[in-house]
Amino acid sequence: MYETEKWVVYEHDDFYKDIELLVKKLTEYWQQPNQLSLLSPIKFDGIYGIPAGGLVLAVYLHYRLKLPLLLAPTKNSLVIDDIVDTGFTMSHYISKGNFTLALFCKEGGRLKPNIWLRKKYDKWVRFPWEGEEEYAGLSDDYKSPWEKMEGGNV
Repeated sequence: MYETEKWVVYEHDDFYKDIELLVKKLTEYWQQPNQLSLLSPIKFDGIYGIPAGGLVLAVYLHYRLKLPLLLAPTKNSLVIDDIVDTGFTMSHYISKGNFTLALFCKEGGRLKPNIWLRKKYDKWVRFPWEGEEEYAGLSDDYKSPWEKMEGGNV
């Protein structure tokens, strides 16, 4: 991971290492149910990734934890997102009692996931699954590939 003037660039190697750290942290929670209070003993019926940022992480953890990948969250889902900034998106799942997990969390945010690994600062975090076009899209002169096609429709 490194920083540029505009972004924190989170690379594939960071992601793969963090997958293992997240699996380890989840395993520690399962082995120490006292930390979960009302959620003990924890039994996930699957993993739900919040679109779009949580989907990549959810798919990796689905394979790594051997839990079903869910199309919609349930009461006993492990809910995943890439970043928790203000906590607004995650608040819906936290308020329903879901166990939540994220790669990045803003320290001053109102709500925090149960597990998170990295502090989110003011710079935009650029993930490896976000192509160059995602960031070119931040400029006024960028046109999506669909706009460049004749008629603009697929």
